[in-house]
Amino acid sequence: MKSTSMIRIVSLAAVCALTAGSALAVEGTSETMRERGMLPGDQRAAFMPEVGILAGGAGNNGEAYNNSGSFAAEVGVTPWKPFSVGLQAQYSPSTVGPDFANIDFNTTNFLLKGVVSLGVTDPILSHVYVGTKSGIAMYTGDIDTQTHFALGGVLGFDVPLMASQKVSLGAEGTYLGVLGGDDNNLTPDQTSVLGSMKYWF
Repeated sequence: MKSTSMIRIVSLAAVCALTAGSALAVEGTSETMRERGMLPGDQRAAFMPEVGILAGGAGNNGEAYNNSGSFAAEVGVTPWKPFSVGLQAQYSPSTVGPDFANIDFNTTNFLLKGVVSLGVTDPILSHVYVGTKSGIAMYTGDIDTQTHFALGGVLGFDVPLMASQKVSLGAEGTYLGVLGGDDNNLTPDQTSVLGSMKYWF
């Protein structure tokens, strides 16, 4: 009898231990999947759609070009942390030529933006990103309109303003190389530094 009772006690203890271990394993796996944006119930949060407006300064390579203000709008998603993709439209009105003979020279860019966060869980690096932009650069104004493919790099950061992390402020710097163009033909490379405000759904 004592032997049978001991076996029952040991068996019950083993079942309890296995149940507790399984619960902890599931909880740990769920937490890991939640951090990586993998849980089916967290698809909206994992995708992290955002819309943003950006403003700042831009310049075209070459001494004849005048620096100008620049404005942009973007939409993006984070399909898998730490990777994000988005679309960005940027407009920079400017002039070119000596002060006494300036002519309007405007740039409009339609770009695909792909970036990676420098950290997923790090409290600082998780807000910093680096990546590339590619798309179409259009040059308009008092010149013949020209369109070229552009490719470049971007470095920036987004810092949440509230605990809900719905709104962020940040900045990004971009250098775009315009393929097939050159400074003398009024198709220069571009540099911009823009502040940003984004809303995250």
